[in-house]
Amino acid sequence: MQQYTLGRALQAGDTLGIVAPSAPLDETRFQAGLSFLHSLGLRTRCGRSVRERWGYLAGTDDVRAQDINEFFADPAIDGILCMRGGYGAARLLPLLDFDDIARHPKLFIGFSDITALEAALYEKSHLVTLSGPLLITIPGSPYSSQQFRQAVTASAPLGAVTMP
Repeated sequence: MQQYTLGRALQAGDTLGIVAPSAPLDETRFQAGLSFLHSLGLRTRCGRSVRERWGYLAGTDDVRAQDINEFFADPAIDGILCMRGGYGAARLLPLLDFDDIARHPKLFIGFSDITALEAALYEKSHLVTLSGPLLITIPGSPYSSQQFRQAVTASAPLGAVTMP
């Protein structure tokens, strides 16, 4: 039976790497998301893709994939949060180093077309990911913010998610 790994829970002082596997920056929502993460005591480090624009994407496929590969390999990064969804994540699949990612398991968080990355990380790196808010959607509601905080800081399964 295959073993699957979940990245460790985050705590104040940990660093979340912010990557943009899909659509480019929305500055206002980006800053609100960073402020929320910082209010939790988390540090953030943005990948090059966050400030790039290549047509309707946040940088070329190589730049976006390189951020993910580098952040998984970097011991200073404790988890990875996707900035936003849209389109483009599936284009990165042939460029990811799934073997190296498997050697450096971390929380990987996102939804929308980020699901393509999550499914591939599960299948090829045996990494359990977190289908959760994107950086630009975290501060959307107090409920979402609370659920995000609980999900990334809990070391045990959360159980049933109750609706407000």
